[in-house]
Amino acid sequence: MLRPWIGWLTAWSFDRLRLWAEREITPERSRRSAWAEVAVRAGAVVLAVAGPLGAALTALPAVLVPPRAGTPAARRCVRKPPDRTSARAPQALAHLTAPTAAPTPAP
Repeated sequence: MLRPWIGWLTAWSFDRLRLWAEREITPERSRRSAWAEVAVRAGAVVLAVAGPLGAALTALPAVLVPPRAGTPAARRCVRKPPDRTSARAPQALAHLTAPTAAPTPAP
C-alpha cells in the first residue's frame, strides 16, 4: 500500500518540477493550484451527493475532467514496469569478448 503511494508522490513532484522548468510555475504556486483544484472537485462531488439525482451529473466531470495544464498531476508521468518476458541483452553485448587476465606489471 505504501509503494504505490510513494510512486504517485514521486510522479506528482516530478510534474511540479516539469512545470517549473517549462512554464516557470514555481513549485509553491503549483502546489497551491493543485490544492485549489482538489477543493473545487471535492466540493462538486459533495454538492452532487447532497443534491438531487440530476445534480449527480455534476460529480462526473469533477472526477473525469483532466487537471488544468498549470496544475501538477501524477497521471501525466506514465510509468510502466518493464516487460520481464521479453527482456534480452542489448545487441552490443553480443559482440563482446570474454575478459582476459590483466598482465602483471614488471618490477
